[in-house]
Amino acid sequence: DDILYCKDLKDGNGDLYFNKNLIEYDVNNLYVADYGKAIFFYTDYDKKSGTGTLNIYSNGEKKKIADDVSYVDYFDNGDVLYYRDFSYKSGKGDLYIKSKGKETRIDYDVQGVFKTSDKYIYNFILSNGYAD
Repeated sequence: DDILYCKDLKDGNGDLYFNKNLIEYDVNNLYVADYGKAIFFYTDYDKKSGTGTLNIYSNGEKKKIADDVSYVDYFDNGDVLYYRDFSYKSGKGDLYIKSKGKETRIDYDVQGVFKTSDKYIYNFILSNGYAD
């Protein structure tokens, strides 16, 4: 079985490992989708704005998806849905989808996303060495 874990947790950030192999240093917010086939995580996370650089680890490869991301969801076909430039004050952000490596803005000032899928995405927020 595959094992995903964090080490050296400090202030909600930690080093992410998969089967004893380092994926990335200083990771915040970890999402596991598609029964573990897709692992999303933030780097360069800004706690004040709630945004960071969204990355994916899948099939043994790590890829950057986008900067200034505050929400992520995953489609069964591998597409990734996310907010950029989200304001917690206004509750609005720009909604994007990344499909086959191409980023497309869906709309501006989006206030809610509702998606149905037959696969789940799990969110683990790192704090003090425990997943919330």
